[in-house]
Amino acid sequence: MKDTNMKLYHGSNRKIENIESTRAMYFSLDVDVAKEYALGLDDCGNYNKESWIYSIEINKKDSTLIDDFTEFDPIGDLDYNEMPAICHNDESEYFCVKSVGKLDFIEMFQNQL
Repeated sequence: MKDTNMKLYHGSNRKIENIESTRAMYFSLDVDVAKEYALGLDDCGNYNKESWIYSIEINKKDSTLIDDFTEFDPIGDLDYNEMPAICHNDESEYFCVKSVGKLDFIEMFQNQL
């Protein structure tokens, strides 16, 4: 795989002050996708009042491709001990990072629909 540094984005409905060392985190290549996730809009029109956006940088050659989305989607929750350090699914364009050491704060904003 090509040696490529990539910036990935994570959206949250809360300020992340302490990263849980035993919890995987999901990231997108697109900051707008992270913002949509942080919004948390549901079918009833409810949404989070605030959004927090963070980023990390990875090297894509360090990521393991998981082609099957149904295997990739729950990997951070169901298979934490067995999952690769970094994995991704091309169909969803998401990455899952097993142990995030540091997040870079990008922005916080109030959501309004």
